[in-house]
Amino acid sequence: MKPISVPPPPVSLLAPFDAKLAVLLLVMMTAFSILPAGFEWSSYEASYSEDGSIGFKIQWALVFGITFLLALKYRTLALQTLGRVNPMLLVFVLYVAMTLAWSELPIATAKKIVQLVGILTAAVVFQLLRKPLSFMLKILLSVIFLIELASVFVGLAVPSIGVDPGFGTAWRGVLSGKNALGYVAAIYSILWLGLAVLEPISIRIHAIGLGLGALCLIKSTSSTGLTIAILGMGIILLVRRQHIGSPLWLVRSWTVVSIVVLCALQVFFIQESRLPEWKEIIGPFAKLFGKGSDLTGRTEIWEFVRIEIERHWLLGIGYGAFWHGPGSAAQIVIDHLPWIPTQAHNGYLDIWNELGTLGLLLMACVLLAHIHQLLQLASLNRPVAGLHGAIVAVTCVSNFSESSIFRGVGFENILLIFSIVSVSIMLHEHRSNFGISTMTELKNRPIKP
Repeated sequence: MKPISVPPPPVSLLAPFDAKLAVLLLVMMTAFSILPAGFEWSSYEASYSEDGSIGFKIQWALVFGITFLLALKYRTLALQTLGRVNPMLLVFVLYVAMTLAWSELPIATAKKIVQLVGILTAAVVFQLLRKPLSFMLKILLSVIFLIELASVFVGLAVPSIGVDPGFGTAWRGVLSGKNALGYVAAIYSILWLGLAVLEPISIRIHAIGLGLGALCLIKSTSSTGLTIAILGMGIILLVRRQHIGSPLWLVRSWTVVSIVVLCALQVFFIQESRLPEWKEIIGPFAKLFGKGSDLTGRTEIWEFVRIEIERHWLLGIGYGAFWHGPGSAAQIVIDHLPWIPTQAHNGYLDIWNELGTLGLLLMACVLLAHIHQLLQLASLNRPVAGLHGAIVAVTCVSNFSESSIFRGVGFENILLIFSIVSVSIMLHEHRSNFGISTMTELKNRPIKP
C-alpha cells in the first residue's frame, strides 16, 4: 500500500509584528461589534444608529485602516486567498458595490460597502496567519469572557446600569440591552462548546466557561438567546458524530422534516381550504416564549417595509440607504409607528428592500454555497463542520427577528463572514495538500481536528 503523505505544518505568511496586528484586529472587531457603539454607555437606547457617532467612526476607521494596510502590504497573498473564497460571496459583494449606481442615498451606501469589504478583507488577512480554528475561537472567547465578566459585576454591583430598566430585573450588563447580552451569551456558549469538542479542556475550566455563559443567558431573560443557544449547541452535538450509518443521514433527516411539514400543510388546506396565515404558524411557537404572534410589534414594521419593497422590487433602494431616521426613505414606516426603528427586525426583508429580488437571491446563493461546502467539510472533520454549521444556523434563524446577515459591523455578520472564508480556505488547502480533484478522493483524506 502506498504510504499516505502528511503535509508540513502550516506556517504564518505574515511577519511577526504583522501577525500580532492581525490578532489585534480580531480582538478589536469583536469588542467593537459587541459593546455599545463608540463606547457610549451613557445612552444605551441610542447606542446604535445607521450613521454612527464620532466614537463609532474612529473605532472602525482604525480597524479598517489596519486591515487595508495589511492587505496592501501582502496584496499578492491576499488576492490569492480571496480567489479561493466562496465565489458566490464575491459575486454578492460585487453586486452590493453596483447598487451605488442607483442608490437613493449614495453616501450611506458607500459607507456600508466599505464596512462589508472591510470585514471580508479582515477575514482574508486573518487566514494568512495559517492558524487552526481553535486559535480564532480562543481569541473570540477571551474577549467575550471579559465582556461577560464585566456584565456580571455591573449587574450585581451597579444595577442602575447593569439592569435593563424596561424589563424589570433583566440584566443588560455592559451591553445595549438584555437581548444583546442574551445573544452574546448564547454565542459564547456555542463557541465554548465548539472549542471543547475540538480540544481537550479540563472539567474545571469547562465549568467556568459554560457557567458564565449560562449565568448571563439566564439573568438576561432573553428567550431568543435561549433558543439560539439550544439550537447551536444541539447542532454541534448532533453533527460531531455519525449517528446514522448512511453517509446521507443529513439529507434523509431534512427529507423527513420536509415531508412532515408538507403533510401538515396539506391537512390544514383540506380542513380550511386555504393555507395558514403567518399568525397561525408563529403563534404557538411565540407563546412558548411569552410573546405574541406579532413578535412584539415586529410584524407591523414588516407590513410597511413590504409596501416600500414594491416600489423597487427588482434592484432595491440601495445597500444601507433606507433606515436613516426622520426625513429618510424610512419615513413611510416612522409615520405609522410610535417609535423610530433602525431596522426591519427581519434581515431578509432588509436585504430585499435594499438590494431587491436579485440581491435576495444572491444572498440565498451565498448561504446555499456555504452549506454545500459544510457538507463537504463534514466528511473530513465533523466537529469543525458542526461548529460552522451552528454559526450559520443560528445566524439564519436570528435573522428572522433581528437584521444581521450582511448588515453593518454587527458581531453576527462578522462571525458569519469569517466562517464562510474559513471553510472555503480549509477545503482549498486540503485539496491542494493532497492534489485532490474529486469528492471521493476528498473523503479519503480526512482533516485532523
